[in-house]
Amino acid sequence: MSLRLFACFPGIRMRGNALRAAKKASVSLMARLVRPAAAMLVICGWLAVVDWPSWAGAIAGASAREASSTAATTVAGAGTGAGAAATAAADVAPTAARPPAVEVGESAGQAGVWEVTVNGQVAIRIRAGSGGMSAEERARAVAERLRRGLERAGPEAVKPAIVRGSFAVAAGDLLVVTVDPQHGGANGSSCYDLALRWANNIRAACGVSVLSENGGHLVSLDGERGRTVLIGRASWYGGRWHGRPTATGEVYDENSLTAAHRTLPFGTLVRVTNLSNGKQVTVRINNRGPYIAGRDIDLSRAAAEAIDLIERGVAPVAIEVLSAK
Repeated sequence: MSLRLFACFPGIRMRGNALRAAKKASVSLMARLVRPAAAMLVICGWLAVVDWPSWAGAIAGASAREASSTAATTVAGAGTGAGAAATAAADVAPTAARPPAVEVGESAGQAGVWEVTVNGQVAIRIRAGSGGMSAEERARAVAERLRRGLERAGPEAVKPAIVRGSFAVAAGDLLVVTVDPQHGGANGSSCYDLALRWANNIRAACGVSVLSENGGHLVSLDGERGRTVLIGRASWYGGRWHGRPTATGEVYDENSLTAAHRTLPFGTLVRVTNLSNGKQVTVRINNRGPYIAGRDIDLSRAAAEAIDLIERGVAPVAIEVLSAK
């Protein structure tokens, strides 16, 4: 082949070693050209005989097995971690909160006075018996009702209340203790103020927030149990207004049990309780007012007389809506 190659170039003359070098170079060149071609032929032949679907399936199966193994290892690890976390959580889980400790004991400094304590703090002092019970028996009855009320409703539900015309302390819809004038006088406060104080003593001993004087927290245990009662200020009107038409059109009679309110529907029945003395009266809303700032309900003269409001003129009251027409 090398002779043919050089024959194509008659102008070239080579002899001896030069001719042999040329032959060697041509052989090396041909080897470089033949090897890739042969390799390509081998590859093409292999491609022609391979069962491609089986080969691809084998590869995919191997990949899937590897992925499954990895996922199982991961899940097992996660399960182990979750189990360990659950075990740790169970180890540190807090025990159920204990109910407040309610105890009864005679006052160390006042003979005959019995104290109801909550978590070691004095909440209520019972100075006299009631309903045929001695002071001690009454204190123990109060403590038992308080335990049940705290277990059933919790300390947040302890509030001052009105029941059958008297101020009291309630836990949810359960009556705990009634505040009588004797206890109010002994503490130098009204029955409402003492009910609020006792309720706040219990709440503070249980670690919950105390109630303000005008927070709208007074509840009624009469009729519809648990009804919220508003705290406001009452005044009264009469004299020159007597005989004049009201906002409803009916003639105002100062001797009837009626009242004026800014927003309650006409015909609404409202029970008004004087917070200073606990006296109550039920009135019907038939007029609008009062229009003086700081006052919430204007009573007729007869209604004001029923709760001893005439001389004072203005007093704090509880306003309880009984029914709307």
